[in-house]
Amino acid sequence: METEDKPKPIPVSQFSEYVTQMRRDKNAGFAKQYKLLASCQQFPWEHAKKPGNKNKNRYANIIAYDHSRVILPLIDDDENSDYVNASYLHGYDSTPNTYIACQGPVPGTFQDFWRMLWQENVTTVVMLTRLVEHGRTKCHQYWPDKAETYLDITVTNHKTETFADYAIRTFILQKKGTQERRQVQQFHFLVWPDKGVPRHATAVLALRRKVRMSHNSNNKNPLVVHCSAGVGRTGAFIVIDAMLESIEKKKVVDVCNYIELLRNNRISMVQTEEQYVFINMALLESITCGNTEIPAHDIRIALKKLLALNPKTKMSGLACEYQRLDLITADDVTDIEDDIGRQKKNASKNRFPDIVPLNGSRVILKDANNDYINASYVDTFRERNSFIMTQAPLENTIEDFWKMIWDYNIGTIVMLNEQKEGGQVYPMYWATEGSATFGEFTVETTSHEIFQDFSQREFSVAKKEDPQTVHQVHHYQITDWPDKGIPKNAQCILDVINMVERSQRKTSDAPLVVHCSDGVGRSGTFCAILSVIERLKSEQVIDVCQSVKVIRVNRPKAVNCKAQYVFCYNIVQRYLDSFNEYANFN
Repeated sequence: METEDKPKPIPVSQFSEYVTQMRRDKNAGFAKQYKLLASCQQFPWEHAKKPGNKNKNRYANIIAYDHSRVILPLIDDDENSDYVNASYLHGYDSTPNTYIACQGPVPGTFQDFWRMLWQENVTTVVMLTRLVEHGRTKCHQYWPDKAETYLDITVTNHKTETFADYAIRTFILQKKGTQERRQVQQFHFLVWPDKGVPRHATAVLALRRKVRMSHNSNNKNPLVVHCSAGVGRTGAFIVIDAMLESIEKKKVVDVCNYIELLRNNRISMVQTEEQYVFINMALLESITCGNTEIPAHDIRIALKKLLALNPKTKMSGLACEYQRLDLITADDVTDIEDDIGRQKKNASKNRFPDIVPLNGSRVILKDANNDYINASYVDTFRERNSFIMTQAPLENTIEDFWKMIWDYNIGTIVMLNEQKEGGQVYPMYWATEGSATFGEFTVETTSHEIFQDFSQREFSVAKKEDPQTVHQVHHYQITDWPDKGIPKNAQCILDVINMVERSQRKTSDAPLVVHCSDGVGRSGTFCAILSVIERLKSEQVIDVCQSVKVIRVNRPKAVNCKAQYVFCYNIVQRYLDSFNEYANFN
């Protein structure tokens, strides 16, 4: 990179303005900057090219430079046994050996990978590829399902925790001839496409926070990061991690120069311009939103601070947090022209023309002639497609609604609108008594109980062609929650959540269907509350902002007013207050 073209570090306070400028004219500034980076081989890699090492490289053109490669101890005078396709990389402050970037191991190199981890005393591995993507093997499973010995290192798979976007595996390592037992945690991210980028940085930043809890700044051993080749996704993750460290310690961002430093030690780090832009957008999201996690035992003090008005801005901390959230998710609400929901033939199936599902998260009906419904899958922090958020059915989409319930074996529906509200009438999709027919479906109301501010119904659903096969559905309707507002009776929300959780336990893996007038406002708020409570039970941490961000990734505009956002915090505090000790809510 020529000195005169060399970008200068950007102070954190100016980074938002800088990104806005660089993104003009379809990311023209970032494109120009990315082209400055040297992309070809710069240094010798004689060891990697040796005939005896050829089969140890997954890709012949992405191999380790001699000067920065990880050198393993020789085995039985085999001169090639010191080679592994892995490179030492500097940290944000040029500290050597902060990271090791490597390829996804191939058969025959599993023992080299584990030897490397033992030699470097590694405690944390980040894996950014699936084993198979688009029918092609991208990485071989180099770890055991239970226990296996690789040369002289026995690896035991101690436990696996599964979340929506990643899995965490804990391995115990023991080397022959020693009594020492070591623990290695592998963070396996599952939603980063090869040579591409995730549609949003939210999940990557959540993974990075988890990784940093395991591998904090005091850990002087290298953080191992790999994907398939160990340069594209691996490079992007390392740059995000290093720059977030730089932001914390030096209050500056210096992406371009840092990638240049990485490429001096491993070819092609950050493989595409798209990844380059993504890195900057991820950093912007982190800077804008900050860390919004609150430990459960601090909720009362934290909420009091967040609700206090800033004398200068006359805004509360919560209002500012919601404003920042809107800013960072603004791209979510941009009309995407190729969304199937915007096609002319589907226009009559959308209650609001500007609220349609994104192609990547829409629910697809199992009907070759008519697979569209205005409904989106939404993730929680632990499970993918945990919810289906949808609009209240229109007269012409009631049959489609029941088809969705039938196709996906849905056992629980939560309805957050009334039959009549705001001058609108929302058609009933069930019979007050007895049964009603909607196209090919017959829906019988088998019970109806009215509580304060909500109702519970049970439906038996059958197809005309097969009346003997009956599907049972629990239906909960909250009747005091105004559109664009919050419920008058907060306790009824917790009562319904309690009932819904019991109902969902009986329906195995089926998503929970939640609907309101538009399928984003009240529906998003209800799903966010459930998601926050789920994480609260698991980790004793509350993060409303993160939960709403995750929902908006799949269903833009979710939680569409500040009052609903504040309500999420209030209802979670109320939930916690129902326990004598905050530690008792697991």
